[in-house]
Amino acid sequence: MDVSTLLRAGENTIAVRVTYYGTPNAVWMPARSSGGLGTSAAMIAELSGPDGEPVVVTDQTWLVARSHATTRLPRTDVEGIPAEIHDGRLLDADWMNLPRDVSWSRAALLPVGHLSGGGRARPPAEPYGALPSVERTYAPSSEAVAISVNHYRARLGREAQSDGDHPSERVRSARAAQETEPSDSTLIVYDFGRIVFGVVELILQSPAGVAVDIDLREDARLTPAAVSHGVRYLTSGANDRFATSEPHGFRVATVLVHGRGSSDAGIPTLTVREERPNRPGGAAFFSDDDELNAIWDAGVRTVAISTTDAYIDCPTREQRAWVGDGVVHLEVDLYTNADRTMAKRYVQLAASPRPDGLLPMSVAGDVEDAGSATIPAWSLHWIHGVHLYAQHEGIDDVVREALPVIERVLRWFLPYRDRRGTLQDVPGWNLVDWSSVYTDGRSSILTGLWGRALREYATLCEAVGNAASARWARGLYDAASVGFEDFWDARRGIYLDRVDDGDRRSRAASQLASAAAIVSGFAPRSRWMPVCEAISDERALLTRTWLGDPDHGFDGAALESWLSRHPDPDWNVDQQIIRAEPFGASVVHDALGYAGASPQLVSAIRGWSSFLTDGYDTFGEGWGWGTHSHGWSGSPTRDLFAHIIGARPIGYSAERWRLRPRLGLIHTAEAQIVTGRGTLTVKVTPPEIFIDSPVTLEVHGVGERRILEPGEYRLARQN
Repeated sequence: MDVSTLLRAGENTIAVRVTYYGTPNAVWMPARSSGGLGTSAAMIAELSGPDGEPVVVTDQTWLVARSHATTRLPRTDVEGIPAEIHDGRLLDADWMNLPRDVSWSRAALLPVGHLSGGGRARPPAEPYGALPSVERTYAPSSEAVAISVNHYRARLGREAQSDGDHPSERVRSARAAQETEPSDSTLIVYDFGRIVFGVVELILQSPAGVAVDIDLREDARLTPAAVSHGVRYLTSGANDRFATSEPHGFRVATVLVHGRGSSDAGIPTLTVREERPNRPGGAAFFSDDDELNAIWDAGVRTVAISTTDAYIDCPTREQRAWVGDGVVHLEVDLYTNADRTMAKRYVQLAASPRPDGLLPMSVAGDVEDAGSATIPAWSLHWIHGVHLYAQHEGIDDVVREALPVIERVLRWFLPYRDRRGTLQDVPGWNLVDWSSVYTDGRSSILTGLWGRALREYATLCEAVGNAASARWARGLYDAASVGFEDFWDARRGIYLDRVDDGDRRSRAASQLASAAAIVSGFAPRSRWMPVCEAISDERALLTRTWLGDPDHGFDGAALESWLSRHPDPDWNVDQQIIRAEPFGASVVHDALGYAGASPQLVSAIRGWSSFLTDGYDTFGEGWGWGTHSHGWSGSPTRDLFAHIIGARPIGYSAERWRLRPRLGLIHTAEAQIVTGRGTLTVKVTPPEIFIDSPVTLEVHGVGERRILEPGEYRLARQN
């Protein structure tokens, strides 16, 4: 990253805090040590000048100190970042600005000890290999402050008074007792008005040894399923300032100040320092529909705060880099972010196959480290991500390196092909969406996603001249296309989730099954529009998830039942269609867009307004339940550009785009769209289309198809 903007005239100090967790968690896994490195905390860095030569390196001139101030509690359930406990008495809060003569030790070099390592003490070395050059800029950090602060006197319940208690448990105990058992302890509730994501900073005047427990949650509810994280700080007694070592996502912070001397402590100042990578390119969307404008903005923020050094599921609950979730982040970034660093990183980070060829369901953390069960469909979504990346950026080394991984993923499914070429009895966690869809037995959804991946792999292979692999993939695709017709329900004009021997579940239908038929190309084009109309009929749609319901939220027992066996349907399978949850809706929206069903797509996108209530400005995990900000729900931002404005790359050149505006239920729209060659400006009004393009455009909706070289144009619209 570029640090030159941080330098000042005179002496500059680089201060670094290195965290070694020891055991894997949601955001970290240990390296497989083969000779000393990777078994303890270490720092390896080279800062290069304009000529590429190292200017600053980590060597014996650095001063170091091992701090015992921070410890962590064992993780609970799916908690992402373990609860942090920091003792301010054990580390000067101003440690980054200590004088040079501080009594710290000189850094010790760590020579490698593996075979043929030669005792070298600089990269490249096992287990890290060569250090990649990191070129990345960050936007100036912004400070988020609470919109409301309320404080109470409270008593800490006896059931939560041991030193090992989770900070969140202590706070919940105090909140439950605050109205009936007043004491010298103070409880302060900070509401930030929306989901914020960043380093939590605390300033407090207090005697030494006072405990400050912080509970961070998405809303003020104390329900068991409510997502929360905990932090504990023990005061030093001298101008206490504390910042968490990792970023946290939350809306409501509840702080409990308690222990000996707490009555003399002041009210803490609590802020959040939001630091995120720059998003250059000036992407924007404006229309005559304020609801859609707000939805576009919310999608950008949802993805932005679900991005760290990886695309993560959410900033609040887990912060895991789920391989399937990230395809939505990628789609949004490719249209709105001219910095392609994270787009490349998604493709590369996920390309970490297990021995059997499938990808881990989550990478660079505890899930990949454990090598446990995976989600087959997530690998297929990653393949789609590689295809999208190639469309926007062209065939580069990132794509070429991914191709062998793609083929191994596709081959993993071969033992589960039935005699009709479709997929049956695929093992693993066959999650495709949180909606109540069926993927057991002979599955249309898994076959459709596999078919999409086969076709995209074939086109990628043709683009790089690998005709043999392209023929192999197209042969499998053609065979599956024939068998896929078995899922067609001619009476209802839609595709069914599964086919089996008269099982009632075999009559169940979902939006996702029919959408998979379209995005894979298995459904004949003549069916696309009628199918889209059928799966958009609100009279038939039912919102239903195996995890609970919109009225009562998440249900752990329902989840356990679903994981053990798909329950029988409790709805009218002959008339009702299961609505896709937000992640599955990204596939449904693609189907609507491909079919040109713009009115139905605009109506579907409006459904995301249900998330934007009570101050929240991000999209949640599911309809009426789950996290309040989930990256996999950001697809409407992409949809408005790709399917409503109708701007999409053609092939894999990145130099040629298609523009086919289909505004549906809106009248005017203007977009600033990021391409790999600059920003494309499109303004669509009833009489004309204004275009300022850095790429060659194939324009539809202006009479005969027009091919336009880069430049400015005004074209009369024609149906």
